[in-house]
Amino acid sequence: MRIEDYKRCEKLFIFTKTKGKQPRSVPISAALVDAIDRWLTIRPDVESQLLFISNTGGYLDVASYGKVFARYVKFAGIDKFTLHGIRHYSLTELAKQDLWAAVAIAGLKDAKTTMIYARHDPDHIREAHRAAAPLEKIVVNKAQVKRKRVV
Repeated sequence: MRIEDYKRCEKLFIFTKTKGKQPRSVPISAALVDAIDRWLTIRPDVESQLLFISNTGGYLDVASYGKVFARYVKFAGIDKFTLHGIRHYSLTELAKQDLWAAVAIAGLKDAKTTMIYARHDPDHIREAHRAAAPLEKIVVNKAQVKRKRVV
């Protein structure tokens, strides 16, 4: 991830090098913008255009990210939480709100792949149905139309 991939004002990252070879934009929260801005104030001043760098200013590979993350997880007292676990949790929560947004953010070509994140949570399904209220809208609308005719 390069510094130029970070779009502070737009609150997003633009990933140009992806598995699917298609660039994608991923929105980020205000809290993450704040954290990255703070990181940039203490980031070592080296020639590298990489956003996150090693102690020597070089490239951090996936294993290095994992090791640093594991140390923070241990420090926080959280058991069995991984980088992939964050991805899975985040996409599961997003898929509950908007499956297509989860597909786009995950960078998946097929919505079927995203279905592993769209768990069949009975409470969520019940709440989604209640919020949509398809039959209720039809019945209420017809009742209102009949009242208007009578009046």
